Amino acid sequence: MSADTATVLLAALALLVSIVGTIQANRRALASERLAVEARDEARAARTDALWSALVESIHGVVSLDPTTERVKDQWQRLRVTAVALVDGLPDWDGLDRWLSAEHALGAAIGRQVMEQSKPDDTADQRIAILKPSIDWAMALMNNVRLFRAQGHDAAAMQSLTDNAHDVARRLYARNGWDLPEPPAWQPLA
Repeated sequence: MSADTATVLLAALALLVSIVGTIQANRRALASERLAVEARDEARAARTDALWSALVESIHGVVSLDPTTERVKDQWQRLRVTAVALVDGLPDWDGLDRWLSAEHALGAAIGRQVMEQSKPDDTADQRIAILKPSIDWAMALMNNVRLFRAQGHDAAAMQSLTDNAHDVARRLYARNGWDLPEPPAWQPLA
């Protein structure tokens, strides 16, 4: 075998090795990119899940809240802060801010009614009856939040819930002879 033939064979072998190496490197790069994308998506999902969980937890704090005997400011502030965090974390969810604002305002109005109807000498049964609208509202809110968390964004359902919260709040204000706040308390959270 001549020196030229050996040189050509070595060059061909080197070319083959570099092609195989390049193919393997590209495969590894694609696999690494896929893993990085999966990790990014999982991190985003974990962050969003944490935002949903924080809101559900803050609603739990309101479910058992008795505004006649407990400090309500901290629970309501926490509810609003966790709602705003969720709205900020889901910028593509059109209407989420309006719905959560409407619910927050409705819950505050129901809490006001509870405080105005309560008397220091209420029996346990009277207290439970007075608290029932507040508990029912918080449980409904929690169920709806959990439903959106599980099923995803549903603009029509969210708008329906927003409209319902506005209507219930207006009726509550009228029934109690209260003036509606200006601007309405259910302006968007963000």
